[in-house]
Amino acid sequence: MATSHPLTPVSRHDLRALLGAQKKAYYRQGIANLAQRLERLDTLFNLLKTNQLAIAEAISRDFGHRAHQATQLAQLFLGISPLIGVLAAGNRCMIKMATHSNHLSHH
Repeated sequence: MATSHPLTPVSRHDLRALLGAQKKAYYRQGIANLAQRLERLDTLFNLLKTNQLAIAEAISRDFGHRAHQATQLAQLFLGISPLIGVLAAGNRCMIKMATHSNHLSHH
């Protein structure tokens, strides 16, 4: 399974392996407790904060040089809000990148 930077594209095989690992972790560990959920939300926050500019630039290239502020707002409401709910509920997830987000998918 790929262990590269979180924004590096991975193969279908790697995605299947990641999904399999998530399923095994769920069956082994069950639903995450509060401390684990908070840790996962902190990890998400730090990942987004650290990569904020790179994400905004990639989305801007994908969608016609949109202003970074508009990108950040759209990212928060459209892409991240459901993920926050998933992690807060103690679940695991994978995000499928849109086919028209070529730059973001390959960052």
